[in-house]
Amino acid sequence: MTKRYVAETYAQSAVEGIIDLAQKHDINHDAVESIHLDTFHGAKLIIGGGEGDRHDVETKAQADHSLPYMLAAALIDREMTNDAYDPDRIQRDDVQSLLQTVTVTEDTDLTDRFEAGEMPANLTITLTDGTELEVLKDDFQGHPNNPMDWEQVEEKFEVMTRDRYDEERRSKIIKTVKNLETHTVSDLIDLLV
Repeated sequence: MTKRYVAETYAQSAVEGIIDLAQKHDINHDAVESIHLDTFHGAKLIIGGGEGDRHDVETKAQADHSLPYMLAAALIDREMTNDAYDPDRIQRDDVQSLLQTVTVTEDTDLTDRFEAGEMPANLTITLTDGTELEVLKDDFQGHPNNPMDWEQVEEKFEVMTRDRYDEERRSKIIKTVKNLETHTVSDLIDLLV
């Protein structure tokens, strides 16, 4: 499994689904009345409010364990990278307001599907004009049932490391990882330090 987004593993399908809807329908977050997610037991329990309210989000630690925050940020930003967990991003009114509209419900059928090897998520966005937009996900790009290809892994690496390594260093790291069997562990560690 490869996490496509900088989000808790159990949030991956929901985050992918909300980004897909936001892009496909060019959703303006100001036109969103509510966001509803039906999910499996573990996601509801850990990041969906089963162990306390997930709508009070002020810190990175709270944000990366809050489905309401992740869904709101992903809809607004149409991505989910490290930038979503920047303290200034977390505190902005747009995401703080939108995350209050998010509800998360456990669906026993989705729990059964999760236990059978899927990572399902059913999302409904209701707009202020009454329009309902829905996406049903079995898994996400990066799940064992739907693996990322090498180009997608490279793209994620580029996005995640462009502020840390220059282009030449990133290229060397990619080549080393791609041909890891011909390198030593210290070859890779030297590039990462």
